[in-house]
Amino acid sequence: MGSWREKSTGHKLGCIAVAGLLGAVFISEFAHVTSSARMKARSMTCEANLKKLSFALLIYAEEHKNHLPDAAHWREELRPYLKPGDNLGCPEVKSGDGYAMEPRLSKTDLDTLENPSETILLYETDAPDQKPRPPLTKTRHGAPNIAFVDGRVKYGYGAYQQKLHERSDALLTRK
Repeated sequence: MGSWREKSTGHKLGCIAVAGLLGAVFISEFAHVTSSARMKARSMTCEANLKKLSFALLIYAEEHKNHLPDAAHWREELRPYLKPGDNLGCPEVKSGDGYAMEPRLSKTDLDTLENPSETILLYETDAPDQKPRPPLTKTRHGAPNIAFVDGRVKYGYGAYQQKLHERSDALLTRK
């Protein structure tokens, strides 16, 4: 009887194949985890950008008799309220910034809003100039980031976001 070294080459090739397969699975899982972490980081950047933009809009309103800017020109109106050189666009968007202001809030007096915490102010979208606001759908991060009039920003999509979308629509329709 020979030692394990003298056994068939088939056994060694089998071990090498299993090791290679395990390595490939490890690399695949590592790439998936890295990709997920990268997507989450970009989503968090968008969330922070929307928070800065929504606070800038609230400061703008405070200085303009509690009225929001014209939704068609909100980006230009906010320039004085942001730091020079701030790149507040979505890191996934190549042109434009990937955000839109709710068009029905154009020049709105914030005191007239029934429920600011449920009224969508800014949102992440692939169609920023579309009117009326397109339904909140999955975006480049897998889900949209949404800023509310009270300054909160939420991430995610599902039944909760759809309910918020419908509630915000209902509040703005009564306006």
